[in-house]
Amino acid sequence: MNPSLILVFMVGLIFIFIRMRSRRRPPVAKPRPPMQIQGKMVQTYLHPRIGSACLADSELQFGPGFRRKESPELPHDPYCRCAIVPFNFTSSEVFNGALRRLVKIDSSIPGLPLEPARLLISRLKILAGKPLPASESAFLEACELKSFPDAYQAQIQTFLRERYAHEQHPPPVNTEEKAEPLAPSPSVTDSGS
Repeated sequence: MNPSLILVFMVGLIFIFIRMRSRRRPPVAKPRPPMQIQGKMVQTYLHPRIGSACLADSELQFGPGFRRKESPELPHDPYCRCAIVPFNFTSSEVFNGALRRLVKIDSSIPGLPLEPARLLISRLKILAGKPLPASESAFLEACELKSFPDAYQAQIQTFLRERYAHEQHPPPVNTEEKAEPLAPSPSVTDSGS
């Protein structure tokens, strides 16, 4: 057989093989745009007179993309200084921790970092569902004061003592009369939705 004929035959087979192979490939899927997650979150102001409803709603997220659709009624009580903070992130931002970075807990304890503030709220939530301990020292022990950073223990102890005194003698519940106002928080952005 003629070598040039064999070469033409081989080139033809290669061409047919490549064409058949390109027809089998599925079309390349276009990447979907990232999903937008919109919602709102309750930011709590941590102070000795904070109510149990404020503690319960701390860092609560709600809106169209969340299980809870409606905002809690604010203010929770006369001492409530909670704020509603709107947010809008893409799904990839949420996956990379954008919601965790959004959380900010303002406090009457100057400079209190986020983790000790969360721990304090957690301890106060636990104690809110139980009867008040008989003594201030038992209250401080129940809050596990030693688990807080050393730099903030004295301030947290003062905070808890004020909290205990407030819990011992709660103000009368009167919806017509407002409680004494607290100083406004500098970072409160929105007080309702």
